Amino acid sequence: MKTLPLLTLTFLFGCNSVSEHIEQQVDSNIETAKQDMNAEIEKSKEEFREAYQLAEKSNSDKFGLQNLQTFKTTFTSTDNYLDSLKTEMDGLNDKDVHTVELVKSIFLYKGAGDSIINKLNRTIAIGKAVARTEKQKVAIKAMNDSLGIAPNPDRWKEQTFGLTGPLGASMVLYGLRTELYAIGMKTLTDW
Repeated sequence: MKTLPLLTLTFLFGCNSVSEHIEQQVDSNIETAKQDMNAEIEKSKEEFREAYQLAEKSNSDKFGLQNLQTFKTTFTSTDNYLDSLKTEMDGLNDKDVHTVELVKSIFLYKGAGDSIINKLNRTIAIGKAVARTEKQKVAIKAMNDSLGIAPNPDRWKEQTFGLTGPLGASMVLYGLRTELYAIGMKTLTDW
């Protein structure tokens, strides 16, 4: 009779050890993915800087240069905002179920979702105004449409942030930053 409780305890400790090992492996993979995403964003930032500098050098029109500078300022503001939200999400415990409600509160009720939409829309509008060709403008509009925000911004916020934790929100913000850089590069293509 004494061996049954002993076997049960041994089994429970063994399961706990396997569970901890799997959790550590998952945490390690998540951290690696975050580092890869950060490296990709840094690469996109550098490409954007180079494209902007080329556009700036090739523009002799004072009005065109002002538009470029306005675009860069708006673009940078949007990117910094998305990055600050991502940093905030990365600081939350994604294993705590209560953080799902916190994420929902931040993005749906405290205005972060509305700010994202407004900043993206403003950047895209200025990007279309700065783009030189109709082909660029159509491509930027298509990129904007692919974000899925325009038809119903409140539904987009609810679907995107309503039931996600910090890790999911961080991934969404990474995706938005990736799209932002694609739009930025498309805007600067023919300068």
